[in-house]
Amino acid sequence: MLLVGCGIGGLAAAFCLGQAGHDITVLENMSQVGEIGAGIQVCPNLSRLLIRWGLRERLKEIAERDRPQAFTFCRYSSGEKVGMSRLGDKLERLHGAPCRLMDPDTLAVRLESGESITADLIIGCDGIHSVVRNYVLREGNIPLAVPLGDVAYRAIVPTKEMLDDPELRSLVKNQEITCWIGPGKHLIGYCISGGEEYNMVVVKADDGSAYSWTEEGDPDELWAGYVGWEPRFEFKRSSAMTC
Repeated sequence: MLLVGCGIGGLAAAFCLGQAGHDITVLENMSQVGEIGAGIQVCPNLSRLLIRWGLRERLKEIAERDRPQAFTFCRYSSGEKVGMSRLGDKLERLHGAPCRLMDPDTLAVRLESGESITADLIIGCDGIHSVVRNYVLREGNIPLAVPLGDVAYRAIVPTKEMLDDPELRSLVKNQEITCWIGPGKHLIGYCISGGEEYNMVVVKADDGSAYSWTEEGDPDELWAGYVGWEPRFEFKRSSAMTC
């Protein structure tokens, strides 16, 4: 069985099919697998699966220190807290788990080298630029998705810099997922790497010309859209943030 794409979905499918006794070969376009956005929110519908696969203790080891106790919403201009949802053990009590796709007779995938690999079944987990999907649906120009007109910038800030600043220290110490909400844009931030780094995702309106997880952005263009936001966000601009 061939599985195309070794992202989170591809590896999860490969693991489950392997556990069921299938012989799986995973193909991946990238020559090296690395981080694309370092923060992943593992909610109960996902952590329940990880626990079922025997990863309860591993999940706890990796993510316990960063487990959020609350999800807070702040006004963009002043930082005033306008809403909060308590998390902690509440989600586990409520949901039972913590907040942590062929027609030919012979199926084959042809690699860039010219080599063909055959299998009884090919599963496409190759993301928004899926090659497998185009063959399955027999169309060569399938819309990737419904454009929302937004772009997301991702960045990481060492929490040591934040802990040295009295206005930012609480963002690290309180173990909260914080969402700053403003007109047509928002920012989400939370701790990762055992509290040593602060992950940020900045979402704003865009012309939709780029459709990629890895394309570099223009920091000056980003910051021009956030003039007038509260002082804590201005600090992040002065830190080593890349887009």
